[in-house]
Amino acid sequence: MAMVLGTLMRVRAVLLAGLAGIAACGGGAAHDDPGSGASPSVTPSDAAIQVPDPAMRPLGAPSLDAYAYRHGPGAAAYARALASEKRDDWAGVVAACREARAADPAHVDAAWLEAAGLARQGAMADMLEPLGIAAAGDWAKWGERSLTLPLFADFRASPYGAAWLRVAEKYRDAYGAALARAVIAIGRPVASKHPRDPRQPSEVFAYDPVDKRWLRLTRSGGTIAAVLDAPGAPFLAYVALRGAGASARVRIGAIDRASGKVGRELDLGAQPRLALAWRPSKNGEPSLEVELPAGHHASAVWRVDWRRGSKTRGKGPLPGHGVAVAGGAASRDRLPIANVTADWDDDHVASAFRIETSGKTIEPPKVVDGDTMTWSPDGVRLAYASLPEGPCTARQHVRVEVVHAATGKLRSLGTADAPGQVRWVDGGRVAYVVDDAIRVVDASTGAEIARLAGGGGLALDGLVRGRGCDADADPAVFSADPGDPGDDDEPPGDDEAAEPPRGDGGMFDAQPASPAPR
Repeated sequence: MAMVLGTLMRVRAVLLAGLAGIAACGGGAAHDDPGSGASPSVTPSDAAIQVPDPAMRPLGAPSLDAYAYRHGPGAAAYARALASEKRDDWAGVVAACREARAADPAHVDAAWLEAAGLARQGAMADMLEPLGIAAAGDWAKWGERSLTLPLFADFRASPYGAAWLRVAEKYRDAYGAALARAVIAIGRPVASKHPRDPRQPSEVFAYDPVDKRWLRLTRSGGTIAAVLDAPGAPFLAYVALRGAGASARVRIGAIDRASGKVGRELDLGAQPRLALAWRPSKNGEPSLEVELPAGHHASAVWRVDWRRGSKTRGKGPLPGHGVAVAGGAASRDRLPIANVTADWDDDHVASAFRIETSGKTIEPPKVVDGDTMTWSPDGVRLAYASLPEGPCTARQHVRVEVVHAATGKLRSLGTADAPGQVRWVDGGRVAYVVDDAIRVVDASTGAEIARLAGGGGLALDGLVRGRGCDADADPAVFSADPGDPGDDDEPPGDDEAAEPPRGDGGMFDAQPASPAPR
């Protein structure tokens, strides 16, 4: 009897060993094929692994030029990675991406593609490093996608993915906090081999003054011609140009500043001109509207669903306080200003104005440009640019001034580039453009808090057309080469694309387009 029991126990041990071997292999050979697109399933032994949370990396980049990585020293290796991706050669993808990152540590797209290649091979433990680099470098683009895309489903279900999900929540909170205190600017990253090249594309960025880091918000791959804040909501609309001249294609989109999420761009084709404005709403969020030429000197107003990239006929006319884009340049319209009255002329300038809340009449030393006038978020101060009288020059400058609404006290903050791009950062800080850089000052003292510079220049409102003798000058501070599609030849936003973009590890294959989340 003892002999029989011993034999049964040995047979049972062999069977258990065989079953364990099958489980360790993932239950089939399909998961071992890198080109199959499948990832290994998580086994009970995997689930027992304790993975510490990855250390958080700094968000964004230390400079604008770091975002020119597509033209930097890692470009050649990244091109080989894309070629390997097309062949489903995931080992080749990983090797080339690591080479690209060795040449240029700022190449976050190479880090993302490396993580995708590792996911295809089931190398979950190795994914944490490149995934952290990609997500920290461009959270809105890659970080959010890592939490939802199907290719990473098995990774997220693993102990390594659980560690990533924990640190991802910290990244998301840190990103939101950085955006809340950031200065929003249009910037043109320039690779070292193309210094001051006017054909480099520009994008919308957020500069975090605490961590002194740049966060990229748009990925239009073209030129941002103008941006426009929404009244009473954390939204920012933008007009992007792809190409140059009369053949340039115009796209409009919007950013949720609270999260950094970008909706789908609406492609309007080649347009000689357009006007864009937000229509305020008493009961909900403001709606974005665009006015386009309709022929026979008539115009058509369209309401834009910027989350889905579509438009429907509006009832017009277009609301005021918008931006017009023509010939690649933009002009703002901020009149009328709430609680401010003045005898504005046809050029929207006046020699004096009255603040209705306090009854103070302000007579600045020079005429006031009404299209630069803007209230601080707390309603305590007004900022504006004043224009010099007499003939202007090709490089005209203006003065930025702030007036305290209750007392009427006027303070000059300094000289700015004409025609004056002025934006409040918060109730105490105001920013303006001077010498293609952005100066941030304390509104109550005039003391400089920060000066932002880099790349091929910075702007606050867009490609703003000058006044007077500047009107016929070339207004294109930034201009795109019609033969260069830009850095990111992919649909913008954080949701799946109808056509798979390059450099995504194949994770968009067979995924239908869906609306961007609210």
